[in-house]
Amino acid sequence: MAVIPRHSPPLHLLLLVVASFVLIPTWGRSNASEPISSNVETIDIHTARSLLIGAERNRQRHLYLDVRTRDEFYNGHVENAINIPYILFTSTGKVKNLKFVEQVMGVMKKDDYILVGCLTGVRSLEASEVLTKAGFKYVKNVGGGYAAWVDSGFDVVNEPKNEL
Repeated sequence: MAVIPRHSPPLHLLLLVVASFVLIPTWGRSNASEPISSNVETIDIHTARSLLIGAERNRQRHLYLDVRTRDEFYNGHVENAINIPYILFTSTGKVKNLKFVEQVMGVMKKDDYILVGCLTGVRSLEASEVLTKAGFKYVKNVGGGYAAWVDSGFDVVNEPKNEL
């Protein structure tokens, strides 16, 4: 014998629960029509390596932009990478490089094919979004970053740090 509850929840409570699943993801965002996820394509390190090797075979030239700090870069990086830090470490902590876009524009064009990497793919995703918003057309984030590159056994370059 089935037990049938005498009282069902009021309709307004059911509507509140349903509305919360629809509205909560947009709370706190200035523009609720903006997507929650990034518009930047993230590629894995194998794809990134293939694109970089393809540039050597006269295919579309891809540039590797390493957005790690200078110290991280000098401890090892992808061959031919260009280093422009997205985050700077200062005496007061981490701060965004306010000249990042300007510095990138000094060495790359807005129609260059750019692969953006960091240590794990987090900073580079944010940097990729900033570049895309600044008008760079062909930007891809390298998921997994330098750590995944090293873990896969791909070649890296180590440069001694020049002290002044």
